[in-house]
Amino acid sequence: MNDQLLPDPGSAVPIGQGPEIQLQPQETHFEAPPLERKVFVTWVLIALNVAVFIVMAVAGVGLFDPAADSLLRWGADYGPLTTHGQWWRMFTSTFVHIGILHIAMNMYILFISGPFVEKLFGNLGFAVLYLLAGLGGSLTSLAWHPMLVSAGASGAIFGVYGGLLAYLLMQRNSIAAGRAGPILKNALVFIAFNLVYGASKSNVDMGAHLGGIATGFVVGCVLAQPITAGVASRLARAGLVLAGGLALVAFATTRLPVYDDLQAEIRHFGKVETDSLKLFSDSVQSVKADKISATEFDDIVRHKLLPPWNAEIDVLNNMNLEQEQKGFVNQLVGYMRTRA
Repeated sequence: MNDQLLPDPGSAVPIGQGPEIQLQPQETHFEAPPLERKVFVTWVLIALNVAVFIVMAVAGVGLFDPAADSLLRWGADYGPLTTHGQWWRMFTSTFVHIGILHIAMNMYILFISGPFVEKLFGNLGFAVLYLLAGLGGSLTSLAWHPMLVSAGASGAIFGVYGGLLAYLLMQRNSIAAGRAGPILKNALVFIAFNLVYGASKSNVDMGAHLGGIATGFVVGCVLAQPITAGVASRLARAGLVLAGGLALVAFATTRLPVYDDLQAEIRHFGKVETDSLKLFSDSVQSVKADKISATEFDDIVRHKLLPPWNAEIDVLNNMNLEQEQKGFVNQLVGYMRTRA
């Protein structure tokens, strides 16, 4: 059920699959709270995730190893794009999945845990918990590894479990001890297994997992009310938490480091280099064929060839990049200056 990472948004990359978690239905399906409440938010969320995946597949996105560029076109999270104004990616990325096994695992976990937690918090409360946990996971992911492409519902789903833990802590008397114990055990085993597994895999988005569960726990602590609480009280609290949570997320985005998109700039440099070399080669051939004079050739070099080349050097020198990328850019700029 892990959010997954792709290192290069410009090419297809093999995707590692999530953990093979063997879950027994009798151990993971939670017993419903005593108060009858209709569940529908969970089913809507599952339907939306599956619908997005189907539409992506019909549009040609790979079922098992989608290219990073394809994921970005459908709203995956990527620091250089998100932090340059495309903040909606923090939300849309939670509905984009990296292959059929990725979405299957995530939706299975949401299917077995979502209805129970939705009955505890109510429909709107559960929706708020899921949304803010997803945003919290995306925010942490951007801060942790801003230069990688990230997608998946894992942050939100970890938040569901974080909310469950918070409810069991804040409203421990609302659920009989004999029922709360197994529920708590299953939740802790699930969280521990996925965190340990994720820490051992380079393509698992630990930032989204930790950010999601932490956000879900905090939101769950504030949302948790006795099961007998009235509808009006639940709606009012959920509304306040949503407004406050979105405000905090908006503020936190202003504290994120803003990096430039080196991959996109490298692609642009490739075009500049191709055009420059062609112009230079064509001009040299024209001189040799006496089609233009040496003075005309000099004018082409000074006023048509060098300006875009030197402008690209300036762009690369002024990019805000991680330290590792800066070393590569310095080498590239050195090559460009020598060629100039």
